[in-house]
Amino acid sequence: MKTAKDLYGTSARAEVEGAILDCGGFWIQLARAGGSNREYQRELEKALRPHRLLIEQERFTNEMAEQIIMEVYSRTVVKAWGHSREVPSLDDPGEAVTVEDPTFPLEEGVNLPLTPENALRVFQALPDLFQDCQKFAGKPTVFRAALEAMKGNS
Repeated sequence: MKTAKDLYGTSARAEVEGAILDCGGFWIQLARAGGSNREYQRELEKALRPHRLLIEQERFTNEMAEQIIMEVYSRTVVKAWGHSREVPSLDDPGEAVTVEDPTFPLEEGVNLPLTPENALRVFQALPDLFQDCQKFAGKPTVFRAALEAMKGNS
């Protein structure tokens, strides 16, 4: 019999440390937007505080909200990112080896190290990627799967 914890339990550790969103040629490690990620909650409340009057007056626009959420995600949800790339082998410079590169391949020749500013830059340049990150980081099922994986490894 499945229990409520089986159906709704998540891994607090995974919610804070993050789960990997595999985007094909690159990956992003995202913490949960909510749940045990208290830093996200605190930063979002702090970022919205100056806009309370606009929110109450229903003059706070979707564009304003998206910008604030992008900024908060950049600081509190994006934990790591990277991609695989080929480099010349040290043993045989004519051969290539694949290495993991901890930078974000924004475009050809532009690989960004992870900083909150660079995460925001990526989200602003690629709003569809930001939407995918929001969907992923907001799904409890992602972090339930992480809990199941941890159980399997114990």
